[in-house]
Amino acid sequence: MSDRADVVIVAGGRASRMGPLAADLPKCLLPVGDRPVLDHQRDATAPLRAIRTVVAAGHLGGAIARHVAGTAIEVHVEARPRGSGGAVRDALGGPVTRDVVVLLGDVVLNTDLVSMLDAHRASGAAATVLVHPNDHPFDSDLVELDHRGLVIALHPKPHPPGVDRQNLVVAGAYVLSPAAITSIPRDRPSDLSQDVIGGLVRAGCPVQGHRSFGYAKDMGTPARYERVRADWASGTIAARAPGVRRPGVILDRDGTLIRAAGLVTSPDQVDLAPETAAAIAACNRDGVLIAVATNQSVLARGLVDDAGLRRIHDRIEARLANAGAWIDAWFVCPHHPDGGYPEEVPSLKRVCDCRKPAPGLVHRALRSLPLDPTRTVMLGDQPSDVEAGRRAGIAARLVADPRAADASRPSVAAAVDEWRRRVGETAVR
Repeated sequence: MSDRADVVIVAGGRASRMGPLAADLPKCLLPVGDRPVLDHQRDATAPLRAIRTVVAAGHLGGAIARHVAGTAIEVHVEARPRGSGGAVRDALGGPVTRDVVVLLGDVVLNTDLVSMLDAHRASGAAATVLVHPNDHPFDSDLVELDHRGLVIALHPKPHPPGVDRQNLVVAGAYVLSPAAITSIPRDRPSDLSQDVIGGLVRAGCPVQGHRSFGYAKDMGTPARYERVRADWASGTIAARAPGVRRPGVILDRDGTLIRAAGLVTSPDQVDLAPETAAAIAACNRDGVLIAVATNQSVLARGLVDDAGLRRIHDRIEARLANAGAWIDAWFVCPHHPDGGYPEEVPSLKRVCDCRKPAPGLVHRALRSLPLDPTRTVMLGDQPSDVEAGRRAGIAARLVADPRAADASRPSVAAAVDEWRRRVGETAVR
């Protein structure tokens, strides 16, 4: 990593939803394991080698100051509530000349913040937000990314019924450039997500989404706090540490994840078997990563554009979310080797190394996700899926199309469950 950054931890809220749990302590000092959340956040930011670390405090700020006394951490107690955005600017004080990594004080995370900062600088974005899917997108603020990974919209809860959204939530961590900090108003309160990040997006400034495959959960309610504590006790948080390789399942899409329906060009063609969603949800809970690797010649044929493909995948994600399930990452081959289609996109009409049975998509998944190749399997309904997985050096197996009964092959749900048990349900908890 090149230039170092500053760190601001926003811990000024009154924690009204926490009830008596936070009556005498700010949320950032509630214990997870045998240590306060703030100490876990110090561990998460330590690899950044921050020049300054400032806690933006408010309610019960004196308790935070006493806790960090004798350390290099600064505490800035706000004179009046200014929201999470205003708290960041006020805590930094004078002119800002460095990037700033910002964490919300009620988030417990074990993820690679150095990679996030490096990706932010490489992208030239005004800001970068850490994003990931979760099992309750319906009551979460959601972020929408385009095919380049840029934020194009924020969707605050509650969400209108019947509208499909990407299952991506802001995970409570941000990188803000000096220009982004300067955009925060000094004369009124502002929310870090909706006002600061949302304002940058509305102004056309590039905001990058950085996907997290580590651990990041908020503990803003008693139920979520208890879940984080349980995750700590079970070893789940430690198992998500940067550098830890995890088991995975890579799924074909058409005929595997969803029932085969010819060339899928509309969300209305999405047909997802409930048992498939349940099997994926079990993998999500156990830390088995789920990726999709799919040939989508509809892009090369000009039948669907990137936005149209995103709408189809949003429908799939919405169906999965109904079961508390999600996809960790999508890998799509847009190419087709044959020409002659009326609406075709010439730049996508070529032989490539990603169209299955070529192994390119599987290789991309293995590079992009913290997957253990020895505990990762490719599942698909076509021999080309199996060949792609085996050429990439992982296990591979044919499964039955969810629409068709085939006694010679396991169902997708059965194959996913079998793999989850084989790699060890408790190995990643």
